Amino acid sequence: TNIKFSKFMPFNTVFSKSYYFSENWIANMDKCRLIIKKCGETSFVNPLLQISEYENNFIEQVKSNLDLNNDCFVNAIKLRQNAIYAKYIYSRLTHKKIWLISDRVNLAGDNGEAFFLYLQKINDPEIDSYFVINEDCADYERMKQYGKVVIQNSDEHKLLHLLADYIISAQADDYVFNPFSSERTANIFRDLLVGQKFIFLQHGITQNNLSGWLNRFHKNIYGFVTAAIPETQSILDYDYNYSKEQVWLTGFTRHDRLYDDNKNYITIMPTWRKYLTEASTAGINALLAQFKDSEFFRFYNSLLNNERFIRAARQYGYTICFMPHPNLMDNLEDFEHHPEVKFFGKEKPYREIYAESSLILTDYSSSVMDFAFLRKPVVYCQFDKEEFFSGKHTLLEGYYDYEKHGFGELTFNMEEAIDIIIDYMKNGCKLKPVYENRIDQFFAFSDKNSCKRLYEKIKSLDA
Repeated sequence: TNIKFSKFMPFNTVFSKSYYFSENWIANMDKCRLIIKKCGETSFVNPLLQISEYENNFIEQVKSNLDLNNDCFVNAIKLRQNAIYAKYIYSRLTHKKIWLISDRVNLAGDNGEAFFLYLQKINDPEIDSYFVINEDCADYERMKQYGKVVIQNSDEHKLLHLLADYIISAQADDYVFNPFSSERTANIFRDLLVGQKFIFLQHGITQNNLSGWLNRFHKNIYGFVTAAIPETQSILDYDYNYSKEQVWLTGFTRHDRLYDDNKNYITIMPTWRKYLTEASTAGINALLAQFKDSEFFRFYNSLLNNERFIRAARQYGYTICFMPHPNLMDNLEDFEHHPEVKFFGKEKPYREIYAESSLILTDYSSSVMDFAFLRKPVVYCQFDKEEFFSGKHTLLEGYYDYEKHGFGELTFNMEEAIDIIIDYMKNGCKLKPVYENRIDQFFAFSDKNSCKRLYEKIKSLDA
């Protein structure tokens, strides 16, 4: 007598007249029952006729329950009607697949951009590809030079999203696979979203246990793209609940664009801390007001101004650089800026940092695995390991043991980390054989064909 539905169910308890149509079947609910009904044979236009009665009843209930003086509800109904028409008529006329691709809501330069550029290059006539990003960021105009770009959460984006065959992104926040998730009108579109295929490109190799966040019942990923052999196995072993068919070892598309242009940079690149940010539904995490009182801030602010570290870099011909995680970028000015230290902002592409750096110091970031892919040395400093893996962040410790599998030395305090980096600088920042061997054993591919493998994988699904 009290049916409840998960977020991936096409019905909702807000509207009892909600329904779902797919492949000549209609499903709906009636009080305490689910009713699944086979329709007559469909023709080219028949789907619209098949659902007309259900759709009219649903829209009438929506209108009677919502404040129609509010433009957002009126627009939502119009958007739904346009999407249904386009889904069953226009898409059948064009015979094109719509692929929506993205990285962060306000930043490109990741696996999404790399794959989008590849699609523009091959120009498959059967694919209509779009890149999704906010209008008020530097990458918006830049990406428009390469292909079709739509503004995140615009009317055009929402319509394309409802029509898309594949949602392909380096991010897995809810707004990526459901741009209505934070809106009052979300329940109007549930049946149109349920059959979509979300392909997660990742924004870093999964080295820890992210099953609490990325599991099938929370994200329902259609294709989980991986780049490393143990990473792939960990997703099958832990409680992600994906099958082998859903985990795709094709390599990271951005690896195809990595290159080397060494400028003797020693780059400090920490990851973020969820417990130092406010909750976000829009893909942008604001830092807490007490951020500057945190152990995280004190450690990196001190490291960036450590005279012994800076003096050694000057002596051996290196420049210390700082590249914080995108979630920390808006507070970059909080850190004291030593005149001999370079601060990188959002305009600095990660692949450019990897190309120009001789060594990277990080804590837990999986982003530096791209740097290791170039066979360059990494040093880890995990001064707050206990707190980081306490469950307050988005992950738990996984298969990747930094001491046994890491691509560089593991340290736990600043002075120890500085000592090791100085030793590297004395020896030209050469990668040690033990770490080169670990890198070789870790990555599944060392070529430049990851975009091609992913493209062919997706195309094969429609063959």
